Amino acid sequence: MIENTSQIEKLIRDIDSFIDRPADIYLIGGGAMLYNKSKKKTKDVDFVVRSKESYDALISALKNMGFESIRPTPGMERTNISDMLSLDDYRIDIFESRVCGMLGLSDGMADRSTL
Repeated sequence: MIENTSQIEKLIRDIDSFIDRPADIYLIGGGAMLYNKSKKKTKDVDFVVRSKESYDALISALKNMGFESIRPTPGMERTNISDMLSLDDYRIDIFESRVCGMLGLSDGMADRSTL
């Protein structure tokens, strides 16, 4: 369970030290809600990427960090998660282009995102 933004920031710093090329990675879902204080904790970290290149870079970095793919389990098929990875207290859901097969990360959304 992730209960504060410092846990997410540590994860992002770790990813940054392992990633081997530039990648645009967007935090969505419960993790993003922690930042605007609309949620107190989240069971997972949801990332969306807009390209296959960013997806490959993120997956490679996470696996080099020791994360293991636990591909969406039965009952999760409808979410269209591209991959689900786990390590210790972290579970990461990664969406390539579309979230749950419906929401696409638009240019406007990307432009409004903050670091």
